[in-house]
Amino acid sequence: TNVTFADMKMGNCGTARIIGFASSSGLINCEIHTSSEANPIYGQSGSNLMLGCYVHSMTGNNSFRFDGQANYIISNYIISTSGTLVMEGSQGVATVLNNLIVIDTDTNLSGLYVGDNSLVMGNIVYSKSANIGFAVLSGNRPGLVINNVFIGFSGSGGKGLYTINAGR
Repeated sequence: TNVTFADMKMGNCGTARIIGFASSSGLINCEIHTSSEANPIYGQSGSNLMLGCYVHSMTGNNSFRFDGQANYIISNYIISTSGTLVMEGSQGVATVLNNLIVIDTDTNLSGLYVGDNSLVMGNIVYSKSANIGFAVLSGNRPGLVINNVFIGFSGSGGKGLYTINAGR
């Protein structure tokens, strides 16, 4: 089912998933907030789009997760206060452009994970404390990671860019 939500505000969902897409769907200019679900915004398959959204007050594992084959995460403002990962961008190829990701906690919360051959460009990943996580975690073949700014990953073991199995 191809569904796109535009100009929407949704939140205060407690432990429930806010939005779950079955396939090839999108969020455009939406504000999504306040959930403790592990993946409150979840795109299961296909190509998913998140464009110009404001996501905040998520306290589950990820602020959002897209598992589709090709995902587009563009020009969003995302504030995360807990969990382990702000965004899980794709098991496939992700295009992550011009996002502002703020990690507003002093825990080991990391920025974003993208699959192999993804494009990560023009993003700011800002941690308000000396974070020991990573700003960007990429698969075995990172694709192109260019012109990003990573701030605050200066704790013991903190990394701006971390690639799985980099020696391959």
